[in-house]
Order: sequence, then structure tokens, then C-alpha cells
Amino acid sequence: MKLPEGREANFARDYKYMGEPAEEKALELIKKHIDPNAYRRGTKGFDLVSEVIGLVEVKNGLLGRTHFALEVMDNGKPSGISTTMAGYWAILAWEKVFLIKTSVLEGLRKEYQHLERDYRITGNNKLTRIIPVPLEQIEAWSEHIWEIK
Repeated sequence: MKLPEGREANFARDYKYMGEPAEEKALELIKKHIDPNAYRRGTKGFDLVSEVIGLVEVKNGLLGRTHFALEVMDNGKPSGISTTMAGYWAILAWEKVFLIKTSVLEGLRKEYQHLERDYRITGNNKLTRIIPVPLEQIEAWSEHIWEIK
């Protein structure tokens, strides 16, 4: 899905792969391309389980058209990359799903930590601490990239 030029994302309005639908889409692709026996297990710290690649966290926090919001805290408590148990993250970004190792995201976290900031998430009004990571970096370091329609 492409946004018109100059328009920021409003997740609730513009992006259909949020929450459970995001997990289902990531699971569908992992089953098709990596492990037909993968399954969902929505719990704190990971969303999917694969015998081939282990635990997978599914995220879709986008900042406009060019950055992924790597969550480090939520309401003053460690969350996201700070608490994940997953070895991989499946990041849904518009027409693509990026499968990237958590250890690589940790490296990107360190590289872009100087950009860390508080962000109010549309819809839930909670203050979340994020690190904006360019999607081009996510793409460059991903082990798998899948197109979605």
C-alpha cells in the first residue's frame, strides 16, 4: 500500500496488517517459505513459534513512509526489543514483510540510539519510547523479504 506523497501514516486508517492480522500474515509467509509447521502463540515476548527458526516477534510500527519505530519502552517500562524472547522479528512495512534477526536489530538499536525519543501512539495515547530505524536498513539486513498484496 502506498501513501500519497506528504501524508503521514495513521495506522488505524491506512494499514490493514495490525495486531492479529499482522501475525496471521507473517505466519502464512513463514509457513510457506520456511516452516510449514510454524504456529501462533501470542504471548509477551514473542508471537510465533517455528521449529526451524525459533521464536518470532511480529511488529508493524511505522513512522511515516521511511522508518520503523523500534520500541524500547512503553509507559516507562522496558518493552519491545528490550524484553523480546524472540530470535527473529517479522516486520510488516507496507507491501513487504522483513524477517530479521533480533541480534541485527540490537545492532541497529545501538547505531540509531542517538535518535531515541518518546512518541505518542495514535489510538491508545500511551507514551512509547522508540528508536526510528530507516526501513532501508531493515531491508538491507533482513534474511528474508516477502511481498504482500
